[in-house]
Amino acid sequence: MYDIQKMSKAIAEIEQYLQEIRKYNITSVQDLKQDGKTRHATAMLIFAILNRISDIGEEIMVKEQLGIPNQYIDIMPSLAKANVINNEQADSLNKIMKKRNTLAHFYGDVTPNDIFMLLEQLSSVEQFLKTIKRRIQQGKKHE
Repeated sequence: MYDIQKMSKAIAEIEQYLQEIRKYNITSVQDLKQDGKTRHATAMLIFAILNRISDIGEEIMVKEQLGIPNQYIDIMPSLAKANVINNEQADSLNKIMKKRNTLAHFYGDVTPNDIFMLLEQLSSVEQFLKTIKRRIQQGKKHE
């Protein structure tokens, strides 16, 4: 069904990036304003997380024949429509996925406040991973 190696690698990378972000112990916007290295590293880790989420979503869409997304912000609504994730998950993930474009193309416009807001929403990424891991396990049982 899924390319388990590809999915496992993406999940492991996301978990590694989340763990690294936690090590920065960012508790306020001020932490990001005071330390440029932490701010930039955190922004790039979030960008990498968003890319891996897109990779996972695309893999599911292709393998489950849900179509091919025109843009990365089409992925989460498509997964919700197919009952892979619920609408609440899709909405919360899409909020942060929309920031991916800013991180990629308008990085100079990203403020410490923007990064902190994204940090506060990373719990939706963790919930997404739990949902996807369950789905992969269920897929393995049916092979």
